[in-house]
Amino acid sequence: RTPGTAMEIATKKATKFVDDLNDSVSEYKVLKAAHEKTGIKPAILLLGTAFFFSLLSLLIFGQEAFTESICFFPPAFMTLTQMSTGVEKKFWMTYWLIFNAINVFETMTSYETELPMYYWLKMLFLIWCYHHTKGALIIYNYLLSNLIGDAKVDIIEEKEPLLDDASETKVKGGQVVEEEKPVSAPEAKKTTEDENEI
Repeated sequence: RTPGTAMEIATKKATKFVDDLNDSVSEYKVLKAAHEKTGIKPAILLLGTAFFFSLLSLLIFGQEAFTESICFFPPAFMTLTQMSTGVEKKFWMTYWLIFNAINVFETMTSYETELPMYYWLKMLFLIWCYHHTKGALIIYNYLLSNLIGDAKVDIIEEKEPLLDDASETKVKGGQVVEEEKPVSAPEAKKTTEDENEI
């Protein structure tokens, strides 16, 4: 694969990503108004704003805040845009599970301060998870599904106890009392005839 071919493939993927993002965010009023005033695609405006604030957080708050903003705000926005449709639910649930698991391990240990370039590696890994490569889904299919299996909810229907047709169960004074049901006239007559035959 020549460098020119690789560059063309990367350009096509980037263009497709921007077009897909543009389709999903073009209906938002703020981005639509900004697009009408500037003539810039809503996706470019969104990405530019995200990059600006991410760079600002890097300069002001440091590398940790920069990594957290890159790995939280874009996925959060994309999750919100797809919540109403319910599409890719498994993908986003897996991503947020991975994201929170990493943060929990960080609070319990101090390895992030010992590993060189830890936050850059974390950022690249989580971007791979939520990017169009759908790394989170790959992790689910090849790791999580093998560990826990597909969750299946077995609905157990509660069946009412089978009672004798001629009796009725009631609770009196904290005790279960079985009372006979009143028998209708035709049934009583039939029962009497059966007894006489015997």
